[in-house]
Amino acid sequence: MKPYIQGDLGGLCGVYSVINATRIVAGLDRDESEKLFSSIMDYIGDARLVADGIGIRMIGRLLRDVVGGQIQY
Repeated sequence: MKPYIQGDLGGLCGVYSVINATRIVAGLDRDESEKLFSSIMDYIGDARLVADGIGIRMIGRLLRDVVGGQIQY
């Protein structure tokens, strides 16, 4: 039996890409990253979107509406 890898059962890679980009650009620590993750999950709201993955439009909305001013450029 082949083990599952990240992305086989869920579409969190888009969420993690937003968090990792924000960490790099804004220098978020672990607590801030956890808060951002919670905020993103609250914003998405629909578990089906996370299970199926998010597209570029949702990533753009997350960057605009959730990350907001944490990234200055």
